[in-house]
Amino acid sequence: LKEGSPLHKTITESLVRYICMDFQPLSTVESRWFKDYTAALNNRYALPTRKRITKELIPNLFETLKQEKLELLSCLDKGLVQDQIHRSTMKL
Repeated sequence: LKEGSPLHKTITESLVRYICMDFQPLSTVESRWFKDYTAALNNRYALPTRKRITKELIPNLFETLKQEKLELLSCLDKGLVQDQIHRSTMKL
């Protein structure tokens, strides 16, 4: 499975979300049993190293989640501003 392919990217992002969101230790990817499990699911997938998860993948996930939340807040702010404008014009 070629690194950077859509499937590789999807699997890796899912793995990092699992580790972060479920508070799993980074050593999970070094476990013999986890490696066996991963190979059984897709024997062409190469697990990322612990170092890569720490230095690259977790920061990328953080930035992605941060942007999603900022966009959500931006939409909420616009909605609140529009609601306040509507309420203020109703008082006139």
